[in-house]
Amino acid sequence: MEETTLGPIESGFQASKPPPHRDVFGTLFGLLVFCGGVALLVVTFRLAYNLFMVPPEVVIGIQKGNTLDLAKAGDSAAQLVFKIVLLLIMAFVGSLVANRGISLYGDARAHRK
Repeated sequence: MEETTLGPIESGFQASKPPPHRDVFGTLFGLLVFCGGVALLVVTFRLAYNLFMVPPEVVIGIQKGNTLDLAKAGDSAAQLVFKIVLLLIMAFVGSLVANRGISLYGDARAHRK
């Protein structure tokens, strides 16, 4: 006679999976960090909206009928560029915080073996 070996699947035996490990504190902390990152992004976009809704004449300081003061216009343009760079940095940091929150949430919900 021929001998056959049956594996766990063939014999009807199924290994039970361990119960999922759910870290409640880690899950809540991940959600909190994610919401903080989203809040930073909302604040950044609101500041950008307010910045870009101002007419260029007001930002640069151009008044009709007056001569253009190049020193004042150059200073205003430099301040505008500085504000735009700060908004880009704020958006980048907000997205990093939100991404870290999603990672924390996912790690807390992962199945441990």
